Amino acid sequence: MRINIIEINPIEMLRIAEKLSQKKFAEKLGYRSKDQYSYHSKEFTKDIIVRVYNIYGIDIVPDIISFLKNEVKSLKRNNNTSKKPINQANNFSDISNLIK
Repeated sequence: MRINIIEINPIEMLRIAEKLSQKKFAEKLGYRSKDQYSYHSKEFTKDIIVRVYNIYGIDIVPDIISFLKNEVKSLKRNNNTSKKPINQANNFSDISNLIK
């Protein structure tokens, strides 16, 4: 099974498609505040998945999996490029050689 790569949080994509602010979208989903919505949308809690399904009839889980899969690939890519050998100096003369 091939999953499309999604680079934007799928819950935020839905909000943007609805042309709603975070505050209005939070209210539509039944959250008391934008902060409460923000927490659930970033953590992909079961609560927000159920609310999106109940209100929009959309199973957003495959999109969340795709987004997280892309995030993991991105982290691996960044981690591999940052692993450069570090020159270590054992004494002062080694330090001066590294500076040259």
